Amino acid sequence: MNSAIVTGACGFVGRHLVQALLDQGIRTFGTYRTQQELDAFPQELKSATTLYHCDITNPEKIKEVISAYDYDAIFHLAGIAHVPYAERNFDEAFAVNTVGTGHILEALKSNKQCLMVYVSSSEVYGRQYQGTVPYTESHPIEPSTLYGITKYSAEMLCDLYFKNWGVRSIIFRPFNHIGPFQSSLFVASDFARQIAAIEKELSEPRMSVGNLSVKRDFSDVRDVVQGYIVAAKKHLHGNDVEMYNICSGKAVTIQELLDILLSLSETPITVDIDTAKLRKNENPILFGSYQKLNQHTGWKPSIPLRASLKDILDYWRKQVQS
Repeated sequence: MNSAIVTGACGFVGRHLVQALLDQGIRTFGTYRTQQELDAFPQELKSATTLYHCDITNPEKIKEVISAYDYDAIFHLAGIAHVPYAERNFDEAFAVNTVGTGHILEALKSNKQCLMVYVSSSEVYGRQYQGTVPYTESHPIEPSTLYGITKYSAEMLCDLYFKNWGVRSIIFRPFNHIGPFQSSLFVASDFARQIAAIEKELSEPRMSVGNLSVKRDFSDVRDVVQGYIVAAKKHLHGNDVEMYNICSGKAVTIQELLDILLSLSETPITVDIDTAKLRKNENPILFGSYQKLNQHTGWKPSIPLRASLKDILDYWRKQVQS
């Protein structure tokens, strides 16, 4: 793979993926939606990446970007990733996550040598219960959130565009992934930001949390983007649509996540449950198997959860101002 474009390049996963591509000597392009995203993008990545201002809900702009260069692969990350936001703003979530993906696939009809790497979500699987085995790619699809529906609808578009027009795709179903630069809308960053603020005496030594009993599968984003790249290289000249889970394969309670973060701080902190942070119809447990990805590419997670959480906390210690 000599060249690649990343939609949503300035986002949380995007900046890590851009860095990983550049580290491997791959000519890298990217898209961003707002000036705020661009301003927050590190200067060293800006100078090494060709960036296009592009809203994926604009089909003409997508065609312009796709036709600008003969990319080997497009890593499609752009989208609305926060489940509660998608629940509150379904029209926008569907326009971005589903229709926006359709615009990219439509543009690729005239650039079929470019492999589509679509990042979907484990939310397509729906509810999972105690005692069940980890989700594999063959598990029945039954999204229990509007967000999950937008992502699975886009998966179906990938399949349709391959069957009807030969547009090749890899579809990833990532489980929770965490790391530095993630928004505090997400649980690990939310906890770390609160702890960092308490350490600097910017707030009372009390944390506000949601449901601590649910179990999730957490991977480090730096491991995840390596998985995207190794799979893209494997399927660069393939002629199919392939599906992969990418995850740690372990279910961890949010309480365990919090306990690790608290153990990384010497400040005594009280924890309060905030009912406003409790979600309706929240899956009690969600974890997967990365066996298929490992068998096909050799990928496996390498960064321990504690190391990921320490890096996140250190990031917020720098972000939070005294």
